Amino acid sequence: MDGSCDGAAEHARRVDPERRHSVTSLTCCGATGAIARASVAPRHIEVTTRSVHHRFLHIGGHSHSAALLERGSAHVEIDISRQVILLVNDEGVVTNVLSTSTGNGARYFSEGKWETAYTPRGTFKIQRQIKGIRKAALGTIYYPSYFNGGIAIHGSNSIPTTAASHGCARIPRFADKDFANMVTVGMPVYVYD
Repeated sequence: MDGSCDGAAEHARRVDPERRHSVTSLTCCGATGAIARASVAPRHIEVTTRSVHHRFLHIGGHSHSAALLERGSAHVEIDISRQVILLVNDEGVVTNVLSTSTGNGARYFSEGKWETAYTPRGTFKIQRQIKGIRKAALGTIYYPSYFNGGIAIHGSNSIPTTAASHGCARIPRFADKDFANMVTVGMPVYVYD
């Protein structure tokens, strides 16, 4: 990937189905503010995460991102419209970018009641974590970091490129344990469209 929008877009067109659990790279393209989305193999994670900088967070009408960065604390961002999770350090630099799959808006029945699959928007904090596997009513989840009651960022075997969860933010299994070790109870989580 050459770092340009054209190069990233071309790479995205060539990605094969076997890489659907790969890390997503977002590349900011100059003054136009266009964003290209491409997938990269896990072996390229180190290179990709070091080259992504927080300036792209100001693109696409996300003016609130500037306020988030001024706070100066490490945090997690869940960008619903792009289906990515960003881990941002104290300097406001994005250190990790992961593909995610969030709530799809469908109705489902669980534990005797109907619910709507929705990932809540707003400002939250990591409330608790389970460093391992949890067998829940809706299925097995891996290394969940809960940020709003039963809504968590957790590892899953299914990370389609679109919203498909019951409300949690699913992340690829290859990253679930490391992600859970990078975030801490009390860390802010910002969820936005």
